[in-house]
Amino acid sequence: MLLVAVSLLLLIAAPRGQGPRVRPAYFYVGTGKSPSATGATRLRDERGGTGPLRRYRGESITLSLPDGKTLKDFKTFFVWCDDYAVNFGSVEIPRGVEFPRPAKVGALRGVHGVASDSVVVVDAQTLLVPNFSYDGEAPDAKFWVGRGEKPSPEGIRIPDENGKETPLRKYDKKTIVLTLPGELTVFDIGHFAIWCEAFTVNFGHIVLPRTALANVPPSLKMLGSKLNCEVLHDDLAFEVRWAVAGDSIVLQLVSKLEDGEYMSFGISGHPGKSQMVGGDVAVAWVDKDTLKGFAQDYYLDAKSQCAGTHGSCPDNNIAPNTESIRLLNAALVNGYSIVTYQRALKASDHLDLPILTNSAISSSSLVGLRSGTAQCPRVMRSRRHNRSWSRSPPPGLQLRPTYQTKPSPNTKACT
Repeated sequence: MLLVAVSLLLLIAAPRGQGPRVRPAYFYVGTGKSPSATGATRLRDERGGTGPLRRYRGESITLSLPDGKTLKDFKTFFVWCDDYAVNFGSVEIPRGVEFPRPAKVGALRGVHGVASDSVVVVDAQTLLVPNFSYDGEAPDAKFWVGRGEKPSPEGIRIPDENGKETPLRKYDKKTIVLTLPGELTVFDIGHFAIWCEAFTVNFGHIVLPRTALANVPPSLKMLGSKLNCEVLHDDLAFEVRWAVAGDSIVLQLVSKLEDGEYMSFGISGHPGKSQMVGGDVAVAWVDKDTLKGFAQDYYLDAKSQCAGTHGSCPDNNIAPNTESIRLLNAALVNGYSIVTYQRALKASDHLDLPILTNSAISSSSLVGLRSGTAQCPRVMRSRRHNRSWSRSPPPGLQLRPTYQTKPSPNTKACT
């Protein structure tokens, strides 16, 4: 079980055998040392359901804790049969447990102008390289990883920030986000380098120490399926990453936000063009004072600020119990806000729009100033970015601008 402050990723082993009758069971977290439903909190399942648990066989699932609670509020997690007051299995949550968080490692320094600030391991498959520079003059330079502390020809090339494996262009203090290919994770490698593949020359590398990476969060691919990425605004390093996970979708927003700003992403109010009014979006940010993350479900009734139940409002302002966003994790790294959340593919209520997997849809993304309280910001019209994007059918959500006839060069499948 991997722990995040407000959620749990469970790696469920396949059962050895199944009895003839299975009694209803539920996920619980408790404050006592021993599992008991008395005083414990029953959790919704990975689909948000409240009924008895279905059969699981070797699956990975994500559960969210109740609003306002973190794992520090509980001592045990268990599967409990209410009918017979039987514990089907439990795990202790250690006192002082350290939640997964991004890890800073070394800074790149080398030849051909290779340099960067300290590289950040955002999660098990994501590297953030701040202020990266390279002169672009070598014939076959690539981003490179491999086992051991030094690069070699036996390493693995990784795609650039746009998903390409072509020789690297010139970079001048540009912050980039890189994704390890396939099932490769930072736990499988020992270094990250800029490597000339044609002439087997190391232009600069850093070591990825096991001890520093022991507590980084799981990647989106570990929470879902095929991982996809889209750069929404290059100057802001605003990027959306997503993976379909059964009946839901896990999304991650990354952007360099100024103090008091939000980032949002969601479905356009019009199926074929960019339209803010009628849109269904997630509004996300990280409070720079408390480092607490937020992801809230908004319905954009109008371009105006939220006033009562009208304007750009949280769903819960318009109708009770309509919040459809589940915050999974949030972090603030080198000034970059990183928020991971989950929502159902289907519309959960009349304020939600479905995410289709068999046809193109339009979506919109915004960055702007917050106003009002931290719990209920008044979304203002984007002052820096507001474009419409489409998605094609599986295996991934290949986003592209709707006004182009060819796929956007910013679209990449993070595999």
